[in-house]
Amino acid sequence: MIPADDAYERFRRDYAPVFLQYLSERGERGRQAAYELGRRAIGERLSVLDLARIHHSTLLDVLKTHRSPEELEHIAQAASEFLVEALAVFEMTQRGFTELQSQLHPRPDGRRRPRRPDGPLPPRTGC
Repeated sequence: MIPADDAYERFRRDYAPVFLQYLSERGERGRQAAYELGRRAIGERLSVLDLARIHHSTLLDVLKTHRSPEELEHIAQAASEFLVEALAVFEMTQRGFTELQSQLHPRPDGRRRPRRPDGPLPPRTGC
């Protein structure tokens, strides 16, 4: 297994070119690449916070090279879209975990928690 620091640095190094490509060619292909980066992050046991740090560090580097309000608006919107796609895997993993938890630990009244695939996650009760 690769040490966490090596995985983090390798991921950070690989994230930037994919992100930069998306900034210049926003589209489905770039969103899919962001999603795949999210999958890779989970596979390499990076946390959602690691991914956020890497994204924001890369974004700050990009922002240093652009000045016009139009460029900044474009970059901010694209960066948000890209991050949401990368985080989608974490969201699905969290929802799956929450669903499993609700099956393993039913409500105190014995009923199963209702499933809400498109809404907010059910509130936690107890530990």
